[in-house]
Amino acid sequence: MKKPIVIVLSALLLLSSITYYIITQHQKQQAQEVYKLVHQNLLMLSKEYNKGVQKMYYLKKFDEAKNKIVKKPN
Repeated sequence: MKKPIVIVLSALLLLSSITYYIITQHQKQQAQEVYKLVHQNLLMLSKEYNKGVQKMYYLKKFDEAKNKIVKKPN
């Protein structure tokens, strides 16, 4: 009489273990996908920021040259 209960409990344990493994793997995969997406967006943001910094440098040099040519009256 106890043998069928042990078999059923063993099957439930195996099924729950497999379910837990599948859920865990799915969560890991989702986390990796989110990480890749965030990484790509941060790289894009960094590139655009660096472009902006470079343009600000050119603008500063242009402003310095303009100020040498056009002097403000005191």
